Amino acid sequence: MSYYQFRVGKKNNSVMLISNAKNMQNDVLISLSVLVGLIFTFVLKLPIIDSIAALAVSLWIMKVAFDIFMDTNTELMDGVKDPSVYDKIFEAVDAVKGASNPHRVRSREIANMHMIVIDIETDGNIPLSEAHHIAHEVEEQIRLRVENVYDIVVHVEPAGDDHEKERFGISRDNVNENGNGNGNGKKPPER
Repeated sequence: MSYYQFRVGKKNNSVMLISNAKNMQNDVLISLSVLVGLIFTFVLKLPIIDSIAALAVSLWIMKVAFDIFMDTNTELMDGVKDPSVYDKIFEAVDAVKGASNPHRVRSREIANMHMIVIDIETDGNIPLSEAHHIAHEVEEQIRLRVENVYDIVVHVEPAGDDHEKERFGISRDNVNENGNGNGNGKKPPER
């Protein structure tokens, strides 16, 4: 079962399935160590081997737990492993006439799919139908640039709207030189 989950996880790029496969491997290892400990304790009269096996298995479980945490923490914290996705989103907005100032971009991964939420600005005097069309075009441009998109939500605001109270999301001005944003909508501290 563990091997099957690992294979399917690799095929679908699912960190959660791979992590569960590793966890199942630990269960098998624990069961085997109990069997080995019983054999060495009661059959061969060497109970010290049981203690050594328990220590080795404990260290192995801690290592695997750390590896699982390192593999899954970005996804669990609603992060994105590939921060270049933000650049692609900004490029998509630039490609749409009438859309400007992409901000509060939030992208998270659900399995191997991206869930993207973005705020854009348009002329506040255009009809609602035109603003809706612009938002739809932004969505289409994002889908052309970003692979494996699950859903996109485009929030349209009138140009020049005050964004002081907005706290979460990525804007162009807070994507640092590595392409990573700090995620809180504020500029990263100067170094």
